[in-house]
Amino acid sequence: MSLRSLLVLLLLPIFSSCSYRVVQQINSDEVSRAIVVYSEKLKYEKRLDLDDSLICYDKHITRIRLDYSSMDTLYLCDARPVLVDLVEGFLERINENGQIASSLAEPLTPENLEIYIRFISFYNKYVDEDAVSLITLRNGIANYIAGDAFECTKHCWHRRREYYYQSRNYVNFQRQGEALYKPRPGKKPSVLKDERFYPLDTQ
Repeated sequence: MSLRSLLVLLLLPIFSSCSYRVVQQINSDEVSRAIVVYSEKLKYEKRLDLDDSLICYDKHITRIRLDYSSMDTLYLCDARPVLVDLVEGFLERINENGQIASSLAEPLTPENLEIYIRFISFYNKYVDEDAVSLITLRNGIANYIAGDAFECTKHCWHRRREYYYQSRNYVNFQRQGEALYKPRPGKKPSVLKDERFYPLDTQ
């Protein structure tokens, strides 16, 4: 047996034991298109600017990260609807997109999203530190952080942490109440209701 034949026989078991892992290609262009198009909607309706995004996948998409910034000034009661509307609208677009379906093992949920919304105005940072400075969503948990939370030489307790479903429930309940009791446009509430009293005409 020649030396070359012997070398081939020795190397054959080594190479035959190697395995190659093939990662399925996702439709990244369509996912990117969905992110950018939806972010344009948010830009005009919620005044949120898309700063960055990231798609994580193995065989299928496992996580999507979205980074936004805004010049708005919001407080906790106004911050929850911003996050909830963003998440629910984005999941609807992704899960109902037929071109993305093959890239998903199952419909995405809030637990598959990682979201950061920074409120970067001068007013939020230096004037009213009770305003929300950062909203985050990670592993299904939402955080609403006021500006003073980053300056712990002062009171740094303005931080709200809750499960995303709690934020969603709060917003849904609040909107149910608004539908029942919020005055309709053009009709201002009055203690007199529809009654009006005028002075008698003595002439």
